[in-house]
Amino acid sequence: MRIIFSIIVSFFFFASFSQSKYWVVLDEEKCGKCVDQFSIWLNNEGVEVANQSKWLHAVSVVVEEQYLSKIKNHEWVVTTTLVPSYEINTYESGDGKVEFVDVLEQVNAFAFANAGIDGTGVKVGVIDAGFVDVDSNEFFKHLHERGGIVAVRDFIELERTDFYTKKTAGCTHGREVLKRITGIDQSKNLVYGMANGANFYLARTENGDKEERVEEDNWVAAIEWMYENGVRLVNTSLGYGNDFDDPNENYITRQMDGNTAMITKAAQIAVRDKGMIIVVSAGNNGRKEWQIVTAPGDCKEVITIGATSKTSFSKIGYSSIGADFVNYIKPDVSCYSPSGTSYSAPIITGMVACMLQIDSTLTSEQVKSYLSQASHLYPFANNYLGYGVPNSQKVMDLIKGEKIKSSYKVENANGEVELSVELPKETETVVLFHKSDQWKVLRQEVEKVTVSKSSKRSSEPQLFYKEDGKLYMKIYRLPDYNYTTLQAGEELIEIKW
Repeated sequence: MRIIFSIIVSFFFFASFSQSKYWVVLDEEKCGKCVDQFSIWLNNEGVEVANQSKWLHAVSVVVEEQYLSKIKNHEWVVTTTLVPSYEINTYESGDGKVEFVDVLEQVNAFAFANAGIDGTGVKVGVIDAGFVDVDSNEFFKHLHERGGIVAVRDFIELERTDFYTKKTAGCTHGREVLKRITGIDQSKNLVYGMANGANFYLARTENGDKEERVEEDNWVAAIEWMYENGVRLVNTSLGYGNDFDDPNENYITRQMDGNTAMITKAAQIAVRDKGMIIVVSAGNNGRKEWQIVTAPGDCKEVITIGATSKTSFSKIGYSSIGADFVNYIKPDVSCYSPSGTSYSAPIITGMVACMLQIDSTLTSEQVKSYLSQASHLYPFANNYLGYGVPNSQKVMDLIKGEKIKSSYKVENANGEVELSVELPKETETVVLFHKSDQWKVLRQEVEKVTVSKSSKRSSEPQLFYKEDGKLYMKIYRLPDYNYTTLQAGEELIEIKW
């Protein structure tokens, strides 16, 4: 079992505004595998445990600040950190103000909302670890009012009748994924996902207490069940690599080739032969030795989603990168998530549901093509972000057969090791992807635009300077850099060294 797991959830889920959520990081050397025991202690103290992360040796808790000191003083606790919330942005609808979480602003979800597109009539499957309280949670009230959850099935406990109760620590994961496809807090007119009119089929395939290859088998059974129920679009924020309980079950990185893992083969059949569209999270291995996308995200045919920062649109550190030994781009596109690619994938799933409402005949290949062309790095994809962050308005325009405006150019350095590039005057941040070839990134660089106001020449080299009222940046080539993609606002420059 490999859930692309995060311990961050928006504070809007909790009714009490006097409480906040905190990460509590534990000292593994003092207590060994102590996450479960510490959670029991917290429960006995009357503290709500929101999530557990055995990977991070941490729990997230919801507690009033005055009671936090007791937790801090526990001998196993290393640090406590306040969990940041989502920013909220306002969209004016015909019925008044509707607020969207910040990632929806990033992908310009307002465009679909303005057009009255919300995935109505589209069947969406979600394969995950559990869907605790989805039957009673306020974020899904709109689904229950219209019978929007059509069918559920547990592929671990086949005879189970209490689908929405907690079975393992990871059982909240599917709920949070579903929220980012279709969640609405009606009391605040707060929207979390784009596919508020879609119909859902939910499948539990993951046991949060174990990490075993058998869960791939569960996934295969679930995808076949969804196909039999006429579901074409499926979100799966799951991944399989080298974290199984039995090390003998682990894959090696070279097996993330799009053809080896059983779950990848099943995804391949689902897309190629059955006409399904599968959206998969890239994984959170970007800072780990494994680093690359896990199965089934390695499948060429699926739509694999990475994660970006909120403002610069650069790759966020944890987001897994595409393998450099395959001949296709992974991830395919990306978008912002403060807490794992698990929660960027469902944003794109919601977008695809809206696309299918516009044209139900779209194939997976067409959907992927439209998403790519509508993204901010197009046509200069890389193995950090794929084609980048898609824009909903551009997606709609492409489906309608309209041409979209792209602002990019190619600069030839002709063997020079330094190049000055003119930037738009209003540029605040520049993102550089230094690449060994046209898509394999060696290094990502994010630079804030600062121009020295001193009249004296600085002893330090200046990246940015102004000349004749124009803004320039100096780009430097290091060994093995053969291409550099420069992103400055909406402008793209591809440098051929």
